[in-house]
Amino acid sequence: MPKISRGRLDGLHGMHSFTSAELFALADRFEAQVRDPLNQDDPQWLNRWAVKIRRLATQKEKSHEQHVREGK
Repeated sequence: MPKISRGRLDGLHGMHSFTSAELFALADRFEAQVRDPLNQDDPQWLNRWAVKIRRLATQKEKSHEQHVREGK
């Protein structure tokens, strides 16, 4: 699994088990939550994690494309 930071993104929910599409959907959900007027969470925290999750999803896509190109 590609690492995007020294922090634990794998943690409780096991980010390595999600597909890139699922991670993109999670990032979109965090960003939509920021725009929600009833949101109780910190918008900066949500934005920061949306960026981290989106970066991981992009890296997973690139990794998958490389494995397909190399025939693995």
